[in-house]
Amino acid sequence: MKTFILITFLLLLLTACSGGASETTATAVPATAVTESDTAVADNNTHAAANAADPIDTTTLDVCALLPEAEVTAVVGPLRESPSAAEFIGDERGCTYLTEQGFIYTVNVAPLDRWEIMTAVLTDAAPVPNLGDEALLREMSSDNALYVLLDGQAVIQVYNTTDDTAVSTRLAQVAIDTLTQN
Repeated sequence: MKTFILITFLLLLLTACSGGASETTATAVPATAVTESDTAVADNNTHAAANAADPIDTTTLDVCALLPEAEVTAVVGPLRESPSAAEFIGDERGCTYLTEQGFIYTVNVAPLDRWEIMTAVLTDAAPVPNLGDEALLREMSSDNALYVLLDGQAVIQVYNTTDDTAVSTRLAQVAIDTLTQN
């Protein structure tokens, strides 16, 4: 979690240094539970459609309303409470899910310019094949962060307070599928 806070601070700092306005909204953070071990790796066959799409206006995006809750809970397990808007930086928008087991998952959608910042900062992240146009996974001691580029559209970020990277990958695929269908 400390790493998540550090990355968030660095992104905020980089946004502020580049002259962009930053905005922070604090809201309740829900968590979700994983009810079974998930080892499936998502297969992305829809990312080609993203290449022809226009950039997503993240300033008007409601990620909680956009992602089908049934699909999210199929990946992360039953929720303890309703999803809530995640804290975000500038034009980034997100949704946080708190599971019955107390795990927290956050899905953020950020403007395309975030990818350049992330790839510069996340030098220890590993590439993830077959996810979006490009994907990076940063594993920490008890959590992980997955960053996915939808070329021409947006950047998806999935934060997971478990060490189960397959769940992050499947949750990112739900976001990819939803964003590329709209």
